[in-house]
Amino acid sequence: MNQRKAGVVLSYLQIILTNLISLLYTPYMLRIMGQSEYGIYGTAVSFTSYLVVLNFGVAGAYIRFHAKTRATGDAQAEKQLNGMFLLLFGILAGLVLLAGTGLLFFAEALVKSTYTPQQLWKLRVITAILTVSTATSFVCNAVMMALQAYEKYIAIRAVLLLCSVVTPVANLIVLHLGGRAVSITLITYLINVAAYLFFWLYARRAIGLRFSFRGLQWGKMKPVFAFSGFLFLNAVTEQITFSTDNVILSAVSGPAVAAVYTVGAHFMGYFQNFVSAISFVFTPEINRMAAEQSDRNQMNALFIRVGRLQFYVAALLLIGYASV
Repeated sequence: MNQRKAGVVLSYLQIILTNLISLLYTPYMLRIMGQSEYGIYGTAVSFTSYLVVLNFGVAGAYIRFHAKTRATGDAQAEKQLNGMFLLLFGILAGLVLLAGTGLLFFAEALVKSTYTPQQLWKLRVITAILTVSTATSFVCNAVMMALQAYEKYIAIRAVLLLCSVVTPVANLIVLHLGGRAVSITLITYLINVAAYLFFWLYARRAIGLRFSFRGLQWGKMKPVFAFSGFLFLNAVTEQITFSTDNVILSAVSGPAVAAVYTVGAHFMGYFQNFVSAISFVFTPEINRMAAEQSDRNQMNALFIRVGRLQFYVAALLLIGYASV
């Protein structure tokens, strides 16, 4: 419970700090980079966000099946599960790299009429870096999901909080040294890699995370994909709803208009982050209760409690936004 409470507190601290930094950092960055440069970056982010759906909901499925395996107390089975998911995430990361390569040519063809040759080159470079970043995050999902399954929220949120501060500071330094969209994309990726390395070392020491690739029973993955299929459909729906508009604006009106839209879309992201911070810390508990076949009334009570807390937060934000 202390991990959950601390996780929620650190989550909101990260969200509040990130939002405050963004409100100060984004206008300053826009002045240095220029509206068109920022629009190129926002367009590349929208393009590569489609690659996230290639995880097919497997990351969310890990927590459920880890809870079932952990409930049996079989340490070897848990290592084999970790090994299977690590291999699976590696395969999905390869798909991301292949899809991202095709995306480079698709992006150029889509915005060719509204971008200059130099802008097209920057779009392709940023898209390539973001593709590699997405593939890297896929491989590290096995570690991140394991830490979440063991409810190590303090370490997760503390590192993410630190990254929320270090990233804009590093980007500002790079911008003052003459760097632009390509440079800050690369810097952000390197900071994320450093965070992933920390999580990997921390997981090995804190939860004894190990992987076994012997005697893997791939037949057990069938229910994983059956469960993750619904998460995949949800991810596809979210991408179509929240990313397509920016791509269309870039193709029709160019990077300057996309920049304005990207800034506005950030506010929607702030709202979503505030609401989802609560459900994030209860996911392992819900899956544990399901694995142990807990009383349905207890699960309903937990869903009601979490939903009520989310409603309080959402209503407070909405009323505050409407009152401004």
